[in-house]
Amino acid sequence: MSLSRPNKSSHLDPLASRLPLHVTPAKQSSAQQLELLELEMRARAIKALMKA
Repeated sequence: MSLSRPNKSSHLDPLASRLPLHVTPAKQSSAQQLELLELEMRARAIKALMKA
């Protein structure tokens, strides 16, 4: 069972709804950077598949 913060903007920011209550702003920022990196990598993979 995972504890998540109630957040009005969670529908806009799916990462925020997955973060536990004890996450510091620095850890949240790091988690957001990792999420962005993952999305960028997925986008590159999709583009490569579309070119193939």
